[in-house]
Amino acid sequence: MMGYDERTWGPGAWLAVTVMSLLCLSLLIAVAIWAVRRIRGHGQPLQGGRTTRSGAEEVLAERFARGVIDEAAYLRGRDLLRGTVGQRPSRNSAP
Repeated sequence: MMGYDERTWGPGAWLAVTVMSLLCLSLLIAVAIWAVRRIRGHGQPLQGGRTTRSGAEEVLAERFARGVIDEAAYLRGRDLLRGTVGQRPSRNSAP
């Protein structure tokens, strides 16, 4: 019958086990981060907030709705935020 023998693993076994455990834990964390980013998308924040661009567009739309700016200023600001200044508007874009 074989029993426990301290000499079977060698003197550096604790170091090898520690390093491998840390590598496996790091791999699990990296996969979890990758999966969350893949599911939620790269541009969206994790805490349910708004991205800068959509927040700016919302403020612009609110100012237009309150009558602070006219339609021309709204459309110009929206195009600046979307990076479509001087391009032909697409059929699916809503004001």
